[in-house]
Amino acid sequence: YQIDGRGLPVRTVENDDLKTRAYLSSDTIRRGQVQTFTLDMTIKAGRHIYGPHVGGGYIPISLAFDAVDEVQFGPVVFPDPILTTVLGQEVPIYTKNIRLTAPIRNMGRVNFSVRARLDYQACDKVACYLPQELTFEFPITTLQNV
Repeated sequence: YQIDGRGLPVRTVENDDLKTRAYLSSDTIRRGQVQTFTLDMTIKAGRHIYGPHVGGGYIPISLAFDAVDEVQFGPVVFPDPILTTVLGQEVPIYTKNIRLTAPIRNMGRVNFSVRARLDYQACDKVACYLPQELTFEFPITTLQNV
């Protein structure tokens, strides 16, 4: 982990397909409070990944969270993809920079960890590469309500 300018942990992962930067809006939370998980992605030049609702046998991007007792993970917000034609079929893709976000609501009184998993498959104009899985984990301290 690195620490950003706000003093919060940031996890960065870079591979042949993309560079990611994951972080939470805070590393503390109270019962009933909502924080935001954010994943910024820069897709390498010449590559693309498929949007969450792609069909035709293409592997879509997905972001999922491990279940935690008394913690609710809201739906992941994806940006609008670009529609392009691949092998005569119109498909949604992402290129360049995208941001995924998801709300996290704490209903408990204990500390916990947020574990997120990003699944995707990158392709270029010639080939698709093996599907990839990246994981991100952040501890959160639950503050007691006064």
